[in-house]
Amino acid sequence: MGDPPRPPLHDRLAERRIRHLRRGRVKRTAVVLAGFAMVIVGVLLLVLPGPGVALIAAGLALLALEFAWAERLLAAALRRGSRRGRRRTR
Repeated sequence: MGDPPRPPLHDRLAERRIRHLRRGRVKRTAVVLAGFAMVIVGVLLLVLPGPGVALIAAGLALLALEFAWAERLLAAALRRGSRRGRRRTR
């Protein structure tokens, strides 16, 4: 049993991570702060009207540029979302 196939977004994110790590400390810090802010607002939007799940995913994508835990969490969320989407189309 091999690993499940990675979504194309995950592959693009890995390429961007390499470029991101070459940036200066200020830009990398700004990306991290923006990622956390997006995740926090996304969580709030889960109970308020708005695109909470999409904002959380976008925030995790930003955080995945810097942190491996965020990359794993984003990959798991994408796999789960992909399975749900396939289930709904049947």
